[in-house]
Amino acid sequence: MCTVSLLRAVLLAMLSLSVGTGASAQASSAVSYSVEEGFGSGSTMINAQLTRPPGTLPAPAVIVLHGCAGPSNATLDCAKRIAGWGYVTIVP
Repeated sequence: MCTVSLLRAVLLAMLSLSVGTGASAQASSAVSYSVEEGFGSGSTMINAQLTRPPGTLPAPAVIVLHGCAGPSNATLDCAKRIAGWGYVTIVP
């Protein structure tokens, strides 16, 4: 099983076993990060959706990975649900 599939399986297991906290997440915001590509090839911009949990920060963070087709509404809904559990989420 590839790493992305394994992470997706773990995330789906967490979602299916959760009873939820009842807390609603704050709205998502679009963010961009400049990252080095390595081997001197320069940098590139990565666009992502960042969702913060309600309440005070700091909070632990989770990277929510999407499938090969890119981020979907289901991916973003998953990130919002995890944020409702008290985590900062980012969907690249």
